[in-house]
Amino acid sequence: MSTVRRNVDTAGAAVIGQLTLQREDGGRYRIMKGPSEPTCTDPGAVAAWARNDDRGRYRPLTGALTLPGGLDVLCDDWETAARVIDDVYPLALIHEAQYLDGTLRVVSLDEVLDRQSGRYEKARMLDEPGRALVRDMLCGRCARTPVWAGEAPGYGGIPCPEPCSVFVALVREAVAWDEEHVEPAEPDPDVPYAAFETPGNELRETYLRSRRQTGADE
Repeated sequence: MSTVRRNVDTAGAAVIGQLTLQREDGGRYRIMKGPSEPTCTDPGAVAAWARNDDRGRYRPLTGALTLPGGLDVLCDDWETAARVIDDVYPLALIHEAQYLDGTLRVVSLDEVLDRQSGRYEKARMLDEPGRALVRDMLCGRCARTPVWAGEAPGYGGIPCPEPCSVFVALVREAVAWDEEHVEPAEPDPDVPYAAFETPGNELRETYLRSRRQTGADE
C-alpha cells in the first residue's frame, strides 16, 4: 500500500505534491487543489485541467508547482483516485512505492548527460556550480524530489529517479549562455515556462543573474 493511501485511510487526509486528499464516507476519496471555486469536478477531466497553469501556459514539467486552482473531484474508490493522481503526476505512486522498498532505479545526472547526442551533446560541458544552480532553480520549483541528486522526499514529496528532459534542455541552454556571455533581461511571466531561449523566461533570467553575480560566466 502506498504511503499516500495509508495516510489518507488512517488519518483521513494526505498530501502528494500540490494535491490534498480526503477520505469521505462510503470509501470515497476527494482530491483537491485550491484556491478558487471548483472548475474541475470530473475525474476524467483532470489530465486536461493539469495541462496548463493559471495563466494558460502549457506545463511541460508535470511536477512544476504551477498547478491551477479549482480542482475538487470525488472518486468512488481508490483505483479512481490513483488514476487521478497519475493524470497529474505520472508514475508518482509507483515511484513512491519503489523508493520505499528500495527497487527504484536511480540514474545520475552524469549518466543522463553522457547519453546525449546532437544538439544536446554540449550539455555535458556545464560546470558543477552551473549544474547546482539549475538543480536549485528547476527542482526547487517541482513537487518531485531529485533522489538522483541524493535528496530524500519529505511529506508529500514525490521521488524523482533521474533528471528529466526539461532539466537537460535547461542545462544545454545554460552552456550556451555561459559561452556567449548573455546578458539578463527583465523577467516576463507571460513567457512560456520552458521557452528558455526567449528573453524574459523566468528560469533563464534567474540563471543569468545568478551567474553574473558570481562571475561564473566570465
